[in-house]
Amino acid sequence: MKVLYKVIIGICLINSITLWAGNREVMEVINRYALIGKLNGAVLVGNRDEVLCDTVVGWSDKEQKTLNSNQTLFYGASITKTFTAVSVAQLVSQGQLAYTDKIKAYLPELGAYADNLTIHQLLTHTSGLPDYEVEMPASGDVDTAIILQWLERENRLNFTPTSQHKYCNTGYILLAKIIERISGISYQQYLTQHIFSKSGMQNTKLYTDKHQKGKEVAVGYDKNGNVDDFTLISYGDTGLLTNARDLYKYAIGLDTDKVLPTNQKQQMYTPVTLTSGKETNYGYGWRVVTKHNHKTVYHKGGLNGFKSILWRDLEDGTVIVLLTNYGDVLPTDALVEELYLAAQK
Repeated sequence: MKVLYKVIIGICLINSITLWAGNREVMEVINRYALIGKLNGAVLVGNRDEVLCDTVVGWSDKEQKTLNSNQTLFYGASITKTFTAVSVAQLVSQGQLAYTDKIKAYLPELGAYADNLTIHQLLTHTSGLPDYEVEMPASGDVDTAIILQWLERENRLNFTPTSQHKYCNTGYILLAKIIERISGISYQQYLTQHIFSKSGMQNTKLYTDKHQKGKEVAVGYDKNGNVDDFTLISYGDTGLLTNARDLYKYAIGLDTDKVLPTNQKQQMYTPVTLTSGKETNYGYGWRVVTKHNHKTVYHKGGLNGFKSILWRDLEDGTVIVLLTNYGDVLPTDALVEELYLAAQK
């Protein structure tokens, strides 16, 4: 039986460290990262049968002296893309669209550049669309409507579809609009009804209004402790406000048919192959890799002071969730690796 280990640190009030009970080996890893100032946020490690560790560390709002808790919401950024991909897969399983469908069947207002683009290409970042986060000039508050207006002015592709894999946030904004057109409800309503509710995610929501940030939402900081909060109000590519417990429930739900049929998951976790024959490490909304001889899927998120990762071993069922509002200081890959190895002991 796994031994539970509770870390009590004499200087916790000085360093704003709050650590909860968990698996001894996993907690020792977290304790070490927290004490050297590399971790401020939430960590959850579990599997299909149990949660090994559910921990929060540090400040949610340094100015207000508010510590992170298990209810604190973090900006999930591009982890949102997994939800968009799952939503599309649900609609495919219901026969409401196909991966080979041309996107202009649902978004006829798009220019000639989009004539031959498909759902598959948007999902796999092989569309050739310009990425607004890279190419759109910075200008105050940015939302989905502003991004779509910019895309129409650009009226171009950067490369022949499926010839390259180049990460593109713009494509996932278009996918969210397609989900809305087909379902007849908002993207937020769709996620709430078809993913959040089915997975038991009670706290997660979408950031759609700059006045929406309540006290439960963490403030973002840079590595020097200066406020570096998010203002982007796009959705589909980003927008998720969530906590570690909810993301764990989502991951476990995806291991069953509660959220998505098995055949759709198999396709979602298959890396796309380019026209050159080169295989990428990206499927539908998930990066797909082999780690420790196991098939593993994950997605990272990052914007301003926030960084996140949802990591899933599809074979042994290990789930690792990291959420931080001091994103510049967290070495996510190294921490995930150490947490995974600790969880196997």
